[in-house]
Order: sequence, then C-alpha cells, then structure tokens
Amino acid sequence: MSLAPTALRLAAVEALSPYAQNIAATPVWPTFAGRQIFDSEIAPVALSEADRSLPVIVVSCDATKTEGYGTAPDVTLPGDGDETATLAFEIMVPVRLVGSDGTVAFDIGPTNALAKALLELIEDQILQRLGEARMNGPLLHVLKSISEIDSQCYSDPDTDIQLTATRLELKCHIRQRSAWPTGSGLEGLDVLPDPLRSVAKELHPESYGGKVALGIAELIGNPAAFPALNELRLALNLTRAPGETAPAPADATATPPIGDVGGSVTL
Repeated sequence: MSLAPTALRLAAVEALSPYAQNIAATPVWPTFAGRQIFDSEIAPVALSEADRSLPVIVVSCDATKTEGYGTAPDVTLPGDGDETATLAFEIMVPVRLVGSDGTVAFDIGPTNALAKALLELIEDQILQRLGEARMNGPLLHVLKSISEIDSQCYSDPDTDIQLTATRLELKCHIRQRSAWPTGSGLEGLDVLPDPLRSVAKELHPESYGGKVALGIAELIGNPAAFPALNELRLALNLTRAPGETAPAPADATATPPIGDVGGSVTL
C-alpha cells in the first residue's frame, strides 16, 4: 500500500538485532534468538545459515489498511487516513529430535513445558524491546501505537499436536506518510517519503535495514536498476547423506570442480 510498512519492518528488525550488537565483540542481544532475526523469509534457503540449535524469529508485515478520519474525502491524500499494519513475528524454538538410526537433529517438533515457556518468554522479550525502542531510534518515526496483540501456537495439520512455534501479531497504527519528495538535487535517502526516510536516516548505513533502504532509494527514478526476471537467484543447499562414499579431495581450479566445493552458479 505504501512504504510505511517497510519502514515499520526495518525498524523492528533493528530493534531486535541492533547493528551495534552485530559488530560488538561481546554482544548483548534483546532476545534469546540472538542475531537470528530474519526479514520476511521462512524458506529453507533463507534460514540455511541459522544455528539450528537456537531460536529463530522472522519479522514480516502481512496486511495493511487505511481508513479515513471522520469525513475525510480521500484516504490517498497524505494525512487523511489512519494506516494500520499487522506486524508479525514467527518464533521457532528447536527441540532435540532423535531418529530411528540414532542420529540427532534440532528442528521444530512437538512442544513441551520448557519449550512452551521459552516461546512465551521470547514473546515477552519482543514486546519489552519494542516498548523500549519506541522511545527513541528508528521505531519512534513510524510506530504511533499498538491497539491489539494476538499470539497463536502452530499445530501439526495431521495430528493437531502443538508445535514449538508461535506467531505473534501486533496491530500497529503507523505515523502519517508524507507525499513523495519533489524537486531537483535530491539524492540518497532524501528521495524516500516519510516515514521510511526518517527511519532510514536513523539506521547505520552498513546495517541490514540501512542497506535495504538505500537500495530502495537507488531504485527510485532508475527502473533499469530493478533486476530482470531472468536474473532471479536460485539457490540449493546440498549435503551428503550418512554412509555415502567420501568425495575426492576438493579442487576448485578444475573444470568442472572436483569434490565438495562451496560456491555459486549463475543460471
């Protein structure tokens, strides 16, 4: 609907995974998920680098809505509508799973008393951190109020057994978006409309949110920068199964490479 939900999402990611902690020698994280805060993606490829023994939080904005104030004739005009967005947090706590062959893995599984308590504790950590972040920093520029909180536990669709994963939803009222900046000489983050512009300027340029905001700014007025569909990236995660024949010694200089060599291929 607008770039305001993007601003809300990036500010929430920064609140839960502050750039200052990402570069600190001994980081102090707001939640037990640590640095494992992901933006919008739950696909296996997106989470491939996550530590499977630790909790994961995925931040997303699922729905937005704008309603007119009183007799406001047109909610498309900046300032004439109350814009709300559903800010969602998918929280996954791994449990220790032992296969029939004795192999051990960590993944989402049937819940237990400890996992349930940890999920509820992480939800409370998220709410506590958002409350603190609203007082200053990026979130101050986009989040006006929260009028509803909803938490739902995921269940196995076949057995209806509750799993070690929950979805926390916040109904957020967003600060009024501004008209798009006009005029000559605008560059960098100044081409973005508020509240994204104000949020972006509070983010460190090397932070995740800072890079995303700058990428959006570079796209404005430059459609050629948008990637063509035939340049979309495809990724596979391949591992050898237990008992497979050991590979030959890795040699990335051979054509094709020999052995288990990490890397990427453009299709």
